[in-house]
Parts: sequence; C-alpha cells; structure tokens
Amino acid sequence: MKKLLLTSLLFISLNQLCNAGLVDAEVVFKTKYQAHTGGKALTTTIAGPQTIVEPGVEFPSDTSIAAIAAGKRGDSVTYQHNHETYYSVVDVDMYPMIIVGVNIGNDFIEFDYTDSGKFSRVFQNTYIFEFNNDSLPVDITSATIDRSVTTFPLTDDDVQFVGNQLSINVQGLLFNSDSFIRINVGAGDPGYA
Repeated sequence: MKKLLLTSLLFISLNQLCNAGLVDAEVVFKTKYQAHTGGKALTTTIAGPQTIVEPGVEFPSDTSIAAIAAGKRGDSVTYQHNHETYYSVVDVDMYPMIIVGVNIGNDFIEFDYTDSGKFSRVFQNTYIFEFNNDSLPVDITSATIDRSVTTFPLTDDDVQFVGNQLSINVQGLLFNSDSFIRINVGAGDPGYA
C-alpha cells in the first residue's frame, strides 16, 4: 500500500512538472525603439499585464484599429523612403498591434502579421515580453526560434532571454501577411532548473 501511495505521488509530481509552463502567468508586452547607440530609447507598454490562457490570443492584432477608424491621423507613423514603407515596432503611435497579433501558450510565443512592410534599420526595434516571476509556476530556461514554422527572417542573435524578459529585435527586417514567428520557450521546475 505504501509503494502504491509513493508511486501515485511520484506520478502526480511528474505530471505537474510536465504540464508546468506559462499558462496562468502574467506577461506585459512592451516595445523599445532606439535610433542609434547612446541615443534615447523609447520604451512603450502596449497593454497592462495579461494572464496567459489557452486557447486565446493575449494581444490581438486589432487592438488599436478602433483608434485608426476614429480618424486619428497621427496614429499612422509609417514612413516612405525610396518608395519603400518602413515600420518601427512603436509605429502607429505606440500601437504596433495594428500589424501583429501575439498568442502566448504554455511553451511558445507566436506572432502573426496582418500587413506588409519593413521595420526601420536602427540600433533597436524590439518587442519585449516581461514575465511576472511571482506568477510563473516554473523558471524559463530557454527561448529558441521554431524554424519548422517561422517564416520571418530572424536570427538566433535577434532573440534574447535575460532574467524575466524576452526581447526580439526586428530592426531592418521585411514582413508581410504571410510572416509568422514562433518562439519555443523551455521551462523547468524552479527547484530543479
């Protein structure tokens, strides 16, 4: 009987460890734009903390479409140079959600673009996801590009995970409505990672 109880407890513990991930954690989505090294960095919080749920899209691409529909001409901050359109992640007056929707799951972050253009080639043009460590049931141990589904031209150096922040620098990259990014997030038990 004692063996059965210990085996059951071990199975439950392993099951919880395998299911541990980002669901139910809180995340804040920010953007950071810095024209050149040493220049002023402009960081903008897109929305307050969102609780990660599955299924569900934490930051839908139509978040700010109402502002554009309301006729706020200053909301469109793309610019033309040599007949090309460029975007900053803080374009659309700090509303990049016009061009991208972000879904966060138990062990991934996905970006789905709804428009096409090119991000500005500057020092930093970065998406930042800040995870609330108090709400995470696990420690995040890695963040890697899922090359099997990602169609966006990211390099490994564009994706950085430090502390509780995941940063993705998209400076100078082209995107269109077929562009898709999936970042796989590795997690481990805080006591064992």
